[in-house]
Amino acid sequence: MARRVTGVFVVWAGTLLACIAGGAGPLWAQGTVLNHEGLSFLEEPLAIGAGDVSFVLMDTDGGFDVGATHQRPHGNKDYRLSVRYTEGAFTSAGGAARFDSRALGGVGEVIYGSTLFDAGAGFETLSSPGLRLERWYVSSGVRVKTGVVSLSLEGHYGRVEGEEEASAALGVRYDLARGLSANFGLHHEDARVNVNGVNLINSKGTRAVVSLRFSF
Repeated sequence: MARRVTGVFVVWAGTLLACIAGGAGPLWAQGTVLNHEGLSFLEEPLAIGAGDVSFVLMDTDGGFDVGATHQRPHGNKDYRLSVRYTEGAFTSAGGAARFDSRALGGVGEVIYGSTLFDAGAGFETLSSPGLRLERWYVSSGVRVKTGVVSLSLEGHYGRVEGEEEASAALGVRYDLARGLSANFGLHHEDARVNVNGVNLINSKGTRAVVSLRFSF
């Protein structure tokens, strides 16, 4: 149930200002390495200390995202909590139906040394003339870095009016040089959700992704 926010602007912050040019919609079985539901806004654990980040995103169709991230170190651990509210449009598999979507979700993270644990949950309503659907989901994951290798494992489970969706993702990252890494991801999903004759999601299978990434 992913959707894309196409544009626009920012915003205010506590101890950190951020400008975001685009983002992914409510969670759809993306692993921690692949951006955990767009709710873990800082993809890598950053040593920014205690702080709060708030943001607003708007798209050209009138949809918007409002969210906040709170981060605070405590001893040798770092805690982060992100919440996000989204309004936008969702198009079912095959484009047969269009829904107004309202979603609220949250993700909590604990960073201990080179290990990150996260857990998230959310609730979404999908509305169209004569039909209103409710969806909830939970997810959890872990990422461990040892030397030049990072490993991640993420699981996701949700229900839409009694119909189930589930997925899991495994990620491996190998640091080749400063800012350069080789990445491998394995993603399995089983999500065939049909409500009142409408195929909301129709996806089942396993896919693998290999990539090189450079950042600075």
